[in-house]
Amino acid sequence: MSKFKKKASKFFKLELDKTLEEQLNDYLKDVNPTADPWNNDTSDISNRDNVSLISNGDEFYDSLMKLYIDDLEHITRNAKPRRYQAISGSGPAWFFEPDTRTLVKTERGMQVVVLAEEEDDLGRLLVQTMNTLIMVPKEEILDIGYN
Repeated sequence: MSKFKKKASKFFKLELDKTLEEQLNDYLKDVNPTADPWNNDTSDISNRDNVSLISNGDEFYDSLMKLYIDDLEHITRNAKPRRYQAISGSGPAWFFEPDTRTLVKTERGMQVVVLAEEEDDLGRLLVQTMNTLIMVPKEEILDIGYN
């Protein structure tokens, strides 16, 4: 279970073994759906346990955003930007597609993402184009840099 789910379950007092549908039905039984949850007037809410979460919308929003930002920072902490790469030349070229084991026509000059840095026996790299995966010889891949 992710760090975010654990924090959210504590914050919202959720039971993780219950389904979301059951929890939503329980919540809707106690709350007036026509009431504005961000309004400070909580006289029309029958469940007083949820009053603190509903009555102060700014704190609720801030704490939820803090959880989201913390998780996003954790995920992207070691992320590095990718360098742009393209197939050298112009015009059409035929490259091997491993999924169908056929040659596919691809336009040169197209931006690609190199998926595997290891070459196969024939000196080709697995790259992703806009719509397929193909094997391109390493010498035909141009490193454009940070475009």
